Amino acid sequence: MSSRASALLVCTSLLVGCITLTLPPTASLYPPTNSLGPVEKNAWLKRVEITDSEMGQPENKENLENTLTNNLLRFLRDGRYFKRMDLLPGKPQTEDYVLQFRFDRYRQTRTQKGFGYFVDASDLSATLTITHPDGQLVKEVKFDIKEEHGISSLEARALPSGMRARTQIVEELLRKALFAPSPIP
Repeated sequence: MSSRASALLVCTSLLVGCITLTLPPTASLYPPTNSLGPVEKNAWLKRVEITDSEMGQPENKENLENTLTNNLLRFLRDGRYFKRMDLLPGKPQTEDYVLQFRFDRYRQTRTQKGFGYFVDASDLSATLTITHPDGQLVKEVKFDIKEEHGISSLEARALPSGMRARTQIVEELLRKALFAPSPIP
């Protein structure tokens, strides 16, 4: 790169300063760390719902819901949270669990904090509802997370990951729903 182009890039970066971008959200997860399961039940996963009104384009939301559903199914199977894990529609038995993950807030942003340095932030709020196939409530839990981490300009080529926050919210919901002791009335 010529010195003139380098100088122009530096000047542009200095003028830009701190900018925040809201980019298309991603849905990948880290491998599960379940050390408490499996729960001795078969379970079925309903399609993930995102009810965040600020998600933007409906096709982005639909694609994200589909991807999250598939990634969650794999995550639950790999983590051996249940004896068996399947995706609805199907034929759950009366004693099986049906899991519904709903994200009321699903936001990811990238902020440039200086030349070559960015901060990715995740702001997530989700509910996990577990029912029997007849709709009888087993447990409902909620969890919110806000997470930020810095990245270099080399890492900035990828979309904001948020993998740590997504994995943490899923694992915390499962821990609270499946393994946390229920308060005695």
